[in-house]
Amino acid sequence: GTYSDNNRDREEKGRGRQCKGEAHGRSKMTSHDVSRLRELVADGVMSSYAASKVFGISPKTAGDIVSGKLWKHLTKEN
Repeated sequence: GTYSDNNRDREEKGRGRQCKGEAHGRSKMTSHDVSRLRELVADGVMSSYAASKVFGISPKTAGDIVSGKLWKHLTKEN
C-alpha cells in the first residue's frame, strides 16, 4: 500500500499513538507514584536523588519527573 494507506491502517488499528505514563509497558511508576515523588521533593522531605532510591528509578529519571520533562501529561496538581 501507499504511505497514506499505511497511515490510515495504523490509525484504524489504534497503533498511531505512543502510550503515556503507566499505560506504557516498561513504566516503573504509576500516576500516584509520580504525584507523590513530586510532592516529597517539593515539600523538601527528600531530594530527587533520595526519592529515586525509594521509587526504584534512576536519579536522572527522578530529576526529569520533578522538572516536568517526563510525565508531562500530568500536571503537578494531579
